[in-house]
Amino acid sequence: MITTALPLAPPARWRDALKASGLPPTAILVGHRLTDRGADDATAVLMPALWELADACQVPLPVVRRCLTVLTAAGWIAPATDDDGRRLAVLTDPTGDPA
Repeated sequence: MITTALPLAPPARWRDALKASGLPPTAILVGHRLTDRGADDATAVLMPALWELADACQVPLPVVRRCLTVLTAAGWIAPATDDDGRRLAVLTDPTGDPA
């Protein structure tokens, strides 16, 4: 079971809200590609490979890592683990809007 203290957000609505967030364009691009690379509509759980994100965004791996840090710090994604201990990310809604 995966839990987070923040409300989860469906990927489509999350992308729309992220676009209007005022975050740096590269962080928004990485966020959009993050949802393209395995977001589960029912659970808002992601299991991306960082190198795949870098390739999809056509940016170096350190840039992807910085963007994920920005998204996490701003409350757009939250780290999580599943029952098997695998590292995941979940889409969260820092605006608090209902899903």
